[in-house]
Amino acid sequence: MTERRVKMSFICTGNSARSQMAEGLTRAMSDGQVECYSAGTEPKPIHPLAIRAMAEVGLDISKNVSKGLAQFLDEDFDYVISVCARAAETCPTWPRSREQIRWHFDDPGEAAAPEEDRLRVFRRVRNEIQQRLSLMMLAAKIPMKAEGEQGMNRVIFACVHNAGRSQMAAAFFNTMADPQKAHAVSAGTHPGDRVHPEVVTVMREAGIDLANARPQRLTAELAKGTHTLVTMGCGDECPVVPGAKRDDWPLTDPKGKPIEEVRRIRDEIRERVGKMISAEEWKRAG
Repeated sequence: MTERRVKMSFICTGNSARSQMAEGLTRAMSDGQVECYSAGTEPKPIHPLAIRAMAEVGLDISKNVSKGLAQFLDEDFDYVISVCARAAETCPTWPRSREQIRWHFDDPGEAAAPEEDRLRVFRRVRNEIQQRLSLMMLAAKIPMKAEGEQGMNRVIFACVHNAGRSQMAAAFFNTMADPQKAHAVSAGTHPGDRVHPEVVTVMREAGIDLANARPQRLTAELAKGTHTLVTMGCGDECPVVPGAKRDDWPLTDPKGKPIEEVRRIRDEIRERVGKMISAEEWKRAG
């Protein structure tokens, strides 16, 4: 007897970027084990930079079509996930849905900047969606392909609160590494409530916005299948990951430090990440 597939729908305002990327990533990560759809409260054409950002990780959404909600209102879903605040406010209730979930990601289409800078925003949002999906699918016990089978190696940067060092490292990594070869996530053994404000400030100076990043807990389940685990002060509390490379970077905790010291820590992390990517031959082309 064939096991029933999980049925999932992603909702945003335009169905032009975030929900389309979430649908494409879910199909790839679940290896077809999830029947997934996406729609918008005010559908408009798929954003070309969303297509480019997904193509960089080997996923083609160029033939996808934006859709409205009406055609799905009578459908039964296990999960209906709104991926922006505006859609969450206007999204109708699916009475036969097992669970409705609200996630908030920045709208990459609203970035006012040169095209390459805007593309970096699309990449960041894509990576944030992938990280949230990984955690959700693990919690829901939805089978996932291993990172290597998805065409990428996973790197985890771990510290105590996931509010400073590890957040900066993962952000730099995903900006500098070829997304078809490697992807980073960050986590902490005792995650804080938010990223330290001084860290948000110095990363914004470097062109990376961590204002909406959220600390998460490092678990053995999250670390499963990881290529490399880089620890930054969590010591023996960090889980052992069989088969994974492990490195420890003795970096000062930036919390409460003067802004010049936080900048120094940021720059050291960026240098270490760059050397790691070069050593593994994961450098982004161009």
